[in-house]
Amino acid sequence: MAKKGAKNGIYSVSGDEKKGPLIAPGPDGAPAKADGPAGLGAPGGHLAVPPRETWTRQMDFIMSCVGFAVGLGNVWRFPYLCYKNGGGVFLIPYILIALVGGIPIFFLEISLGQFMKAGSINVWNICPLFKGLGYASMVIVFYCNTYYIMVLAWGFYYLVKSFTTTLPWATCGHTWNTPDCVEIFRHEDCANATLANLTCDQLADRRSPVIEFWENKVLRLSGGLEVPGALNWEVTLCLLACWVLVYFCVWKGVKSTGKVQPG
Repeated sequence: MAKKGAKNGIYSVSGDEKKGPLIAPGPDGAPAKADGPAGLGAPGGHLAVPPRETWTRQMDFIMSCVGFAVGLGNVWRFPYLCYKNGGGVFLIPYILIALVGGIPIFFLEISLGQFMKAGSINVWNICPLFKGLGYASMVIVFYCNTYYIMVLAWGFYYLVKSFTTTLPWATCGHTWNTPDCVEIFRHEDCANATLANLTCDQLADRRSPVIEFWENKVLRLSGGLEVPGALNWEVTLCLLACWVLVYFCVWKGVKSTGKVQPG
């Protein structure tokens, strides 16, 4: 049954009647015209507003927040930054900044979104002066998703190529390998001696098949920006597959996002 709000006169329907007509019919059976302000519901014709989607469970919301905050940067980039900036000492400024800036801003973002129940742009209607922050955040998310999905495409490409008896990046002799490719790099055994008919100085100039697979097969590096090179169709198909997976992860809104976001 439709219920009228006490303040704004907006009619809403219960969960079991969401599939019914939004506009109540008139006396003659024809749809009645709403004669209220902006057609938001009046005694002559009730414009029902469907309820906003909510999380199925509280755990779905929590896992979505975890999936938003944790990504490949935490797994790949963070250990590298710790190693480059002093190891465990790096944790001191990291935890300090996280407590002073990161967590309060994250809590503000979550609280403001829950209070306004709007997207990142409309949420700033609470203070129109800062509405540009909403558009800026959308631009940042667009660029982040653009490079992030490319990283996922590379990972998916490696996953597909791994379904072979011999990994293609483990051996030389492929079309993308160069004459400098060497499969065994045992520099610790090289001490003024020869290894695989190569001296230590010659071995230092050789290239690993792992690097050549990455640069020559996956990336297909060209001579520079002025040489665009050919399109890598295999990586392009992997990129398309990743976008399709992302679409099916979010096409049902928050009902499905909370269940797939942590992955």
